Amino acid sequence: MATWPKADRERFSDTILIVSDLHLGDRSSADDFRANESLFRSLLSEVAPSAAGLVLAGDILELWQMQLEQVLMAYTRLIRDLLALAHQIPVTYVVGNHDWFPFSAFIGAQLGGITFCEEYQVKECRLLVRHGHQWDTLTAGGCTSTKRRGSLNIWGLSFISWVSRQVTRLVGWWERIDPDIDERLGDVGGSLRSWWERYVARAPSNVTQLSPVPGLMPDSPAPAQVWASALAGLMRHHTPSKEGYSEAAADRYQQAAARLVGDDGPALVVLGHTHVPRLVRLPGPCPEGGDSGCPHGTNHSRPCGADSDHPRPRWGLYANAGSWAFSRYPPTFVAVDKREQVVHLVDARTLHPIKTETFSCPAPVR
Repeated sequence: MATWPKADRERFSDTILIVSDLHLGDRSSADDFRANESLFRSLLSEVAPSAAGLVLAGDILELWQMQLEQVLMAYTRLIRDLLALAHQIPVTYVVGNHDWFPFSAFIGAQLGGITFCEEYQVKECRLLVRHGHQWDTLTAGGCTSTKRRGSLNIWGLSFISWVSRQVTRLVGWWERIDPDIDERLGDVGGSLRSWWERYVARAPSNVTQLSPVPGLMPDSPAPAQVWASALAGLMRHHTPSKEGYSEAAADRYQQAAARLVGDDGPALVVLGHTHVPRLVRLPGPCPEGGDSGCPHGTNHSRPCGADSDHPRPRWGLYANAGSWAFSRYPPTFVAVDKREQVVHLVDARTLHPIKTETFSCPAPVR
């Protein structure tokens, strides 16, 4: 188990620790967390007891590829550590998509001293934590408390979420034979997506060239084009490329955080899901639709901050806690100091901050 200098450990006293996407498995070759088990148990025993709280920001257990009892038996000691910690400090479990079943049934309740919820808030420092799958088109359906009307459901999941889960299970089975297949598939998906953007987006005439029946429906995408796009999206949603999962590359989650921050919203939004650690400063929603510094475009009658009727939006922060199951990035966590209003994105191997920001929002420019 890891041992860190006392000064490094004390840096996180009285902070809120946020970890995400452990994906505890069954210790097979498909289990991407097992190499980091000792490090995480050290974090629980040496750093977390002096913290103000621990937030598990979703996908802590990998229940799309493994059975619950397999995970519980494989990581009995770690789970015992978590249950013991819950009697020392507040421990909150924000449910993600890979552990939505069965833990969504306990949202609003406690198990072993751990509080289960769909989102975690600290209003005094304007902190909001969600897993982030709510903005993922392939996994949101059925894995949120808000159900979509009129959608086809299979065992409580929307059809597209059900398909997503089956593909993830297939990749997990394949990993038992070839442990690195997920990352290689992700790279192929990324390359296919790049080809799609270069070949099709920049040259619309290529659409008809790909069609197996020349002249047939010339204004519609050719079947080859449609299948290439679908395959690229499928592979990058379910297997991480160099940039992480496909939604991470699109900055969809940063844009979602930008829509949430503002005078009445959170100052700091922390998500997981993408497996890509991030800490970036961003603007809040603009009253008139945004300018070059806002997330909503450039359709202004006058620039932000021009006068008292159109103040510049307040600024907030977006953090992603990263993952402990993605070999292309180190295991990371987010530490929030409520008193100093400082947030750290931390490399768990060294306990050294990768990046630090203050998140007290300045008053609007008048």
